[in-house]
Amino acid sequence: MHDARLLIVTGKGGVGKTTLCAALCLAAQSKGKRVLLVQVGTAERSTNLFGSFPLGYEIRPVSQGIDAMLLDPFAALQEYIASQIKIKPAVKFLVENNIFRYLVGVAPGWRELITLGKIWVMEGKTTGGRNKRPLYDLIVVDAPATGHGISFLRVPQVVLNVLKFGPVKTYTKKVQDLLRDERRTRLLIVSLPEEMPVNEALEIYRASREHLHIPLGPILLNAIYPPLVQPELDKPLERLLNGEEPKLERAAQGLLNAELLRSTAQAYQERREIQLEAAARLRSQTDLPVIDIPFMFTNRFDMDNLRRIQRSLQRLFEPGDAGDGR
Repeated sequence: MHDARLLIVTGKGGVGKTTLCAALCLAAQSKGKRVLLVQVGTAERSTNLFGSFPLGYEIRPVSQGIDAMLLDPFAALQEYIASQIKIKPAVKFLVENNIFRYLVGVAPGWRELITLGKIWVMEGKTTGGRNKRPLYDLIVVDAPATGHGISFLRVPQVVLNVLKFGPVKTYTKKVQDLLRDERRTRLLIVSLPEEMPVNEALEIYRASREHLHIPLGPILLNAIYPPLVQPELDKPLERLLNGEEPKLERAAQGLLNAELLRSTAQAYQERREIQLEAAARLRSQTDLPVIDIPFMFTNRFDMDNLRRIQRSLQRLFEPGDAGDGR
């Protein structure tokens, strides 16, 4: 998927989707790509990660080679109307009209369609000039969480099923073509190694296979606990946790609280086993590669942590990588 132009990232709320979107941008940028991060919605979540100013609808740089925007659907609609009417006072009158705002507020599907339409426009933008090329090599979309995310991605098909002809149908067909294009688009599912996030990851996996027909990339399994010890030390650790290593316990006494150390290690091991079971279920019920992202043990998530996650994702942007599901 190294040459994909659009990555749509979704998953259950709270699984670290926004963090992984930022890390994907850094990984792509490290391979020389010029990247646009698109955060969908009205709540801004990325700037703390990059240490930049809050995002708005206007595209702005957040790091070297990475631009970002907050894709507010109402701002996108206003921009679209302005492109059609071309008379600023009329546009202002229309979008500030309470009746218009009410009708827009209750109309189903327009937010999703105008949002996806704006992404389609950005994907098609070029630098201009004689040697023109895409303005962005890659667009990373921080999409809504699973439940809304499926509806969000299903809207173009719903519109195409309803409309028989007209400019909106033509526009929607172009958006749908982009979403389903194996050369340009991948849907990345983010999950935690826990029961509910895995359930939702499987839900969107099945929705994509059966209804959405959006090419799938690898699943990103976030916050995996690393092994407590090297594999060759598993048995000694097990004996220590079972109180079968009195020499080690005696050596630890006076330096550490041996009981606290043992109970902490025991809880860590149990948590890791639960994670491994959830990860195994995810792998057994999909045909996608799964990339493990290590848990970051830190009180403050900063750029150094983001760089560590970036290294786990870097191979996705290398030619010949097998991290693809489709």
